[in-house]
Parts: sequence; structure tokens; C-alpha cells
Amino acid sequence: QAFAIHSISCNEWDDSEMLKRLQHKYALSEKGVADMVKAIVAVVFSNVALMLPAGVMYLMVNDLYNGSFGSDRIWFYVIGCAVCPAFIGITTYIQYNATYTSTYIESGVRRTALAEQLRKMPLSFFGKKDLSDLTTTIMSDLIRTVLTVFRNALKQ
Repeated sequence: QAFAIHSISCNEWDDSEMLKRLQHKYALSEKGVADMVKAIVAVVFSNVALMLPAGVMYLMVNDLYNGSFGSDRIWFYVIGCAVCPAFIGITTYIQYNATYTSTYIESGVRRTALAEQLRKMPLSFFGKKDLSDLTTTIMSDLIRTVLTVFRNALKQ
């Protein structure tokens, strides 16, 4: 079965099918899947922004090595040195909000859904169980699952 997954070409995948797979795999709400996609895009842009200073430095060293570093190119590097930290700061802020804030929002949604499921259970179920142990087990599993998705599945 693992080999069959690799034989599917990218053109055969539907976007909604991919989102449904993510939703099912990580037990997310529809908004959680949308937030996860936004978080992935934000992490990509944040990582690209972190590469920009190295690119500017490469261009400067290349100009110095070739002897073409002159007063006409100095403004490019001055502007580059000013724009790179600003771009890194903006993308890092967006990435933080897209990953961590959405993690805790999704955690709240999952807790509410879990509480609704528990509310529908018969009272006899709770009479047989230690409620503090049940609550601790359920909430720790929920927190571990949701936080793991957004922290570890979206490697930074």
C-alpha cells in the first residue's frame, strides 16, 4: 500500500482531497486545516526571508572579488541591509501568528468538540470512572496531539 501512494502523480490529486486527508490525519477542523496551510506558507516565506541576507552578502562579495564594487552599487547594499531585517521581522511576526496562535485556537475548538462528545455520554459511564483521571488523560492527549501537529509537523 505504501508503494501505491508513491505511484500517484501530483496531477491526480485534488486540492480538496488533500485538505480532507490532512484534516483526517491530524484530526483538525476545517478552519484548522486552512490555518495549517496558511502556517505552512508563512513558514516557507519566513525561511526565504532568512536567506536574503546571505544572498545580499554573496552579491557584495562577488562584486568585491570582481572589482566591480563602486559607488553606483553601494546604494543597493545599503537598501538591502535595511530591507532584509524589516522583511525578516514582518515574516517572522506573520509566521508566529500563523503557527502558534492558530495552534491554541484549534486546541480550543478540539476541547469544545470533546466536551460536546462527553456531554452526550450516559451518566453511568462517569460513575464507573475516576473523573479527575479521565479529564487529565483526555486533555493531555488532546493537547499533545494538536500541539504536535503545529509544532512538529510544520518544521521550522
